[in-house]
Amino acid sequence: MRNLLLIAVLLAIAAGVFLVKRVDNHEAFREDLRQITINGMKLSVIVADSESERQRGLSNREDLGGADGMLFVFDTKNVQPPFWMKDMEFAIDILWIDDGKVVQMDENAQPQKEGEPLRFYVPKQPVDYVLEVPAGFIDENNITVGTPLTL
Repeated sequence: MRNLLLIAVLLAIAAGVFLVKRVDNHEAFREDLRQITINGMKLSVIVADSESERQRGLSNREDLGGADGMLFVFDTKNVQPPFWMKDMEFAIDILWIDDGKVVQMDENAQPQKEGEPLRFYVPKQPVDYVLEVPAGFIDENNITVGTPLTL
């Protein structure tokens, strides 16, 4: 009986640590939200401006956690690294941005299925930002190549 009580207490502590860590991870994303405007709409976006944040992206997340999207910020304009949908749990639209305007779009990028060859998304020209938003955003909001984005 004493062993069962000890096991129950340890499991409760482990569950508490897991839940606190999960909440902390969501809070970490909320701390670095930035307001942007695209096509006249204000969006709150998670900012990924470090190498580790860009590599993690939206992987292993069920949703955007209350944000409208994720903005990838690059120090210099580039076409690398490629983007992919590995470990993603929801579909997204990808907006490639250069000099404050959309220059390319990839719509309805689906999560990568286990065992499928990895599909890469790469801009056709160097960009300084990439905006990932829920799938359907481009159509629902009449986003086109040339649409301005203000940070």
